[in-house]
Amino acid sequence: MKLLLDKSCVSLIYCADPPNDMQEFNPPMSTITDTITNTQDQILDAVEKIQEPVVDAVRTVVEAVDGVLPDDRPSAPYVDALPEPKELVEAYFGFAQKVLDNQHEFAKAILDAVSPLRPAPVKASKASAKKAA
Repeated sequence: MKLLLDKSCVSLIYCADPPNDMQEFNPPMSTITDTITNTQDQILDAVEKIQEPVVDAVRTVVEAVDGVLPDDRPSAPYVDALPEPKELVEAYFGFAQKVLDNQHEFAKAILDAVSPLRPAPVKASKASAKKAA
């Protein structure tokens, strides 16, 4: 199987059309891990670039509305009993982090439990290593 695509497509090619001979296709794990990490970094960068103008737009709208609203607006009943919005956000994300940490530990425990069944990695022969080069 000839690989004419860049390294970021290696795992996609493998999943779409796995080779008949596993020794024919043996990309280094670091390449796959690097590809995943780079993709995750690009996604996070894109999310941050999208969020920044949204925050700026909300600030602009708040400034415009704040100048129009009267200073003596009525307050809602029981507002004093409600937690501050920042407290709610911290509580929500604190709980979400605990759930994520729990799931992380759970996934590692499952991997540890099934690790005895994992096959040993196939070592590339000299012939297949020359083909890849």
